[in-house]
Amino acid sequence: MMNETKLRNRTLDIMKGIAIIMMVYGHTFGLLRDWIYLYHMPVFFMISGYFWNLNYAVSRDSFYIFFFSKVKRLLVPMYIWYFIFCLFQNIFVDINFYTSSVEFLNTVGDTPIAQTIIYKEDIFVILSHCYQSFLLNFSPQLTGPSWFLYALFMVSIIHALLCYVINTYCKINRYFRFVIWMFIFTCVCVLAWAFSLGLGDTVFLMRHRRLAAAYVCYLLGIGIRNFKHNEEIHKSITFFFENRVYKFIFCLISIFLLTILSFYGKIELSDCTITNPLFLIVNSLLGWVLLFFSGQLIEDSRIGFFLSYVGRHTMSIMALHLIGFKLVSYVLVLFENLPIYNVASYPIIFDVSESVKIIYTVVGVIVPIVVSDFYFRSKDIICKKFIHYNH
Repeated sequence: MMNETKLRNRTLDIMKGIAIIMMVYGHTFGLLRDWIYLYHMPVFFMISGYFWNLNYAVSRDSFYIFFFSKVKRLLVPMYIWYFIFCLFQNIFVDINFYTSSVEFLNTVGDTPIAQTIIYKEDIFVILSHCYQSFLLNFSPQLTGPSWFLYALFMVSIIHALLCYVINTYCKINRYFRFVIWMFIFTCVCVLAWAFSLGLGDTVFLMRHRRLAAAYVCYLLGIGIRNFKHNEEIHKSITFFFENRVYKFIFCLISIFLLTILSFYGKIELSDCTITNPLFLIVNSLLGWVLLFFSGQLIEDSRIGFFLSYVGRHTMSIMALHLIGFKLVSYVLVLFENLPIYNVASYPIIFDVSESVKIIYTVVGVIVPIVVSDFYFRSKDIICKKFIHYNH
């Protein structure tokens, strides 16, 4: 049982590693962006749902423990990220991560993201930005990917609340509970589709409209876990999970179907875009199959260990990959003899080849890992010296 647990965790770490690399590449607006966006963020929410445990909401105390653990793991890093980037705004202007040059707006051309100029501000305005960030009314430019942390926090808490209410006040058999959850799932699917069509734009903020599609994916992850842990079903499909040939075939089928479906719709959870709920569900499940079986195929290889290692650094990569992008932009500006304000292009200098976007991706993954490892190793050394000194 212990080996199975380790195996499952490694596979899921590989899945997160692949998905986070895809996220970084997607932010370069590379050729495969739309194909990747069909499933890479849905799979992140599905993995989180996969780890859901009913014990998180069996009582009020367990719910409180779950709530504060999510605050610590998701909201606290998000706010630290906000505050640091707010406080560093003037420094970022000085080193050209941001620019106050008006010429910048006249030279960026046709880009997927509207480019902006950012000025240096006095300390009182910066502190005001920190306060507004705490209220989620302001976010520094380089914290764009933080939407995922807030969305994951909210869907986790919403699900825990629903579970607590149903478990506490609906003393009914499991079949009727299944009906209730299917009804909830259907309602959330309809809500996600309505938001995608633009309904509620004037009533709900974007960070709230995102939650419906995110929760659909979260529930899919819970469903996959329940499906996998059903003994009768598990026995009937064990052969497919143990045969490498079938795993490879499932990967190929998923790639083929995702490619076909990419011509018929689009998914981008960050701005509530889904063609329809069925399209979201099918692509999310195909993405899960692709990443899950890919992870199992390579889990004992060197690349598998590397991707598992990357998967354990998803938070730092999400927070710092844009800093890695800026370093690549600096090099491009120097080699191409471009005006220095081009470094402020967000998130990358767009007029580059696909090979350069791959370089952006590699640096965007490696830099956060190096920074994260340096931080934690330095922290361990300081703590050990502190303990040794006190003794």
